[in-house]
Amino acid sequence: MPLVRISSPSACSSSARFSSSSSPRLPSAGASSPEAPSCPVLRPINPGHVSPQRQVAPGVVKPHYAEEDEGRAKAKREAMLNEELQLRRREDAAMKASLSRFQPVAEREMEWVKPPTEIEGVRRACEVTAEVLQVAVDFVKDFCATSAAALTTEDIDRVVHEAAMKRGAYPSPLRYSNFPKSVCTSTNEIVCHGIPDDRPLQRGSICSIDVSCFLDGFHGDCARTVPIGGFESLSPALRRLLACAREATLEGVRVCAPGRRLSVIGEAIEEFLTRRGYRTIHDFCGHGIGRNFHEEPFVLHASNNMPGRMLPGMCFTIEPVVCMGGTDFTTWPDKWTIATTDGKPTAQFEHTVLITDTGVEVLTGCPDGEKDMLELTRDVR
Repeated sequence: MPLVRISSPSACSSSARFSSSSSPRLPSAGASSPEAPSCPVLRPINPGHVSPQRQVAPGVVKPHYAEEDEGRAKAKREAMLNEELQLRRREDAAMKASLSRFQPVAEREMEWVKPPTEIEGVRRACEVTAEVLQVAVDFVKDFCATSAAALTTEDIDRVVHEAAMKRGAYPSPLRYSNFPKSVCTSTNEIVCHGIPDDRPLQRGSICSIDVSCFLDGFHGDCARTVPIGGFESLSPALRRLLACAREATLEGVRVCAPGRRLSVIGEAIEEFLTRRGYRTIHDFCGHGIGRNFHEEPFVLHASNNMPGRMLPGMCFTIEPVVCMGGTDFTTWPDKWTIATTDGKPTAQFEHTVLITDTGVEVLTGCPDGEKDMLELTRDVR
């Protein structure tokens, strides 16, 4: 679901503010680049009709922001914070002892480390989130292969919502800062935060499905960009974009390790993409996740000087948006949908990871997921 936009000192230090006007200009990933194929011709994305938000099944626990009653929402928020505080007090000594080899640990870094009980909560939420995403991906693939009707992102929203309800999970995007649907679906030039609607999807286009679920007090988050009509329907340019976007995320995962700077993630992603003629939008980044949908640390996907190290017990997302063209963007009147200014497509893959004592664990990895991507990514590593 929503990427965290670094736009104010309250989000992170001002030195980490990136924008399309201030970021270094990298080689274009268009026809002028010997690495990247030229952009295919796709119809511009226009907003369709957005249906009312879906109902939550009885018994499914909602996060505090989803409560319609302000008093109840405030009480639930306070209870969540108190539970977290009490848990940290009980496990503080053990947590500090486990981090003894990383001393000195800054107070801010310590706040990012989760106690074992919370880690297990995030793990369960991520497992369900990955399952729901796989259900959505399989639905798109099967629908395009067997139906003559036009697929819509409204269809994807329905499938995601029903899959979450079936597993007793709440779709985190729903009512988050008044977001009206249960999943973010971003097609072609839509960068992120696309609102599902009834607009028919064009065969040969691509759609990012960003699924987040809230289960037993914790959130999970992951995303994948899928072809509309199968990989064989995509142009060579779009197939390569998807392959490089997936590998860029995995490059970020591969450099994760306890004691390393958080900034090495952005460095690895930027180096990988630059060598292949692509860029990522600096304004949007990954984020910590747990009891809160979005929390610190924020993880930038380009070279940066953000302070902080990865320590065992940290959970955060890695989710670069990879652009075929420029990185300038506009926001639609709905105040959510972000689109590239030049109309060229983007792709995104996202995972939630856990830093362990010895390395990194991908919490949103699905055993059956992304098998059809392996052949595409073989030649871009």
